[in-house]
Amino acid sequence: MTSRKYLILLFIIAISIKSYSQPYFENRADIPEKYTWDLTVLFEDWNIWKSFYNETETLVSKIVVRDSFCTANELYESMYALDTIGNRIDKLAMYAMMQANVNQKDEFAEKQRYKAMVLPRCRTSPLVWPHL
Repeated sequence: MTSRKYLILLFIIAISIKSYSQPYFENRADIPEKYTWDLTVLFEDWNIWKSFYNETETLVSKIVVRDSFCTANELYESMYALDTIGNRIDKLAMYAMMQANVNQKDEFAEKQRYKAMVLPRCRTSPLVWPHL
């Protein structure tokens, strides 16, 4: 590589590093609000999260194993219910994970994340369907 190409490459790297680098904040409170998550979009607080979790757990407990359906509509409703349960589990886990990332010393948030993640992932099995 010629010295001119080498200098151009170093210049491009220097510009890239400066333009892509983000400021480092020692304390989370110092981070401008526009760079923080608005977790209230998912849940207002842990109490609402807990009631949503309990509702989801109830839905999961109604799942039964089936290998046939009488009508196409019955199959559609079962698949829709499984998708709904999966989305609820994802929402629960995402909120808990983001709360745990806000404060990595928050053991409660980490336990809640695990709790949501271990809810059965019923939608991955073709033989498991909600009882309608």
